Amino acid sequence: MDPEVAYDRALGLIYESAVAPARMQDALAAMTALLDGDTCHLVGWNRRTGIPLLSISTGLPEDVGPDYAAHYAQIDPRRQLALTQAPGQLLNCNEHFDSRFVSRNEFFQDYLLPQVGVHYLLGSGDLVEDSEQMIMIGFQRHNGHDAFQRRAA
Repeated sequence: MDPEVAYDRALGLIYESAVAPARMQDALAAMTALLDGDTCHLVGWNRRTGIPLLSISTGLPEDVGPDYAAHYAQIDPRRQLALTQAPGQLLNCNEHFDSRFVSRNEFFQDYLLPQVGVHYLLGSGDLVEDSEQMIMIGFQRHNGHDAFQRRAA
C-alpha cells in the first residue's frame, strides 16, 4: 500500500475510534503497520491507585494485558523509563537497554522474550497529561526482528 494512503487510513481510523471505540483495534493495527511493527499495546492506569483501566492490543495474545497489568508492569524497565520522561516523548527501548541489560533483566528474561515473544519497543507514555489516568502506547517487534531505528530527516 502506498505510504501516503496507509498514513491517511491510519489517521482516519484514529479519528473514527474516538466516536466508535470498536474501531480502536483497527486503528492500532494500521499504526503498527505504518511503523513496520508486529504488535501494539495501549494501556492505562489510575495514577493515584495504580489500578489498571485500559488494555487494548493488536498482535498480542489475549492474556498479555491482564498478566502485564497484574505484575509485569511494576517491573517493566521501559515503563519506568517512560514515567521519567516528558509527556508524549518518544521512547525507543534499544537506545536505553543494551543486550547485556536485557540478558540480566527479569522482565525481559522471564516474561517479555519467552512468554510474549517480543523484544523491541517504540512507544510513548503519559499521553493524557494532567489527567488522573496514565496512558501509554507501545509498538513492538517480535523476537528476531531488528530494533526500531530513527529515520534520517
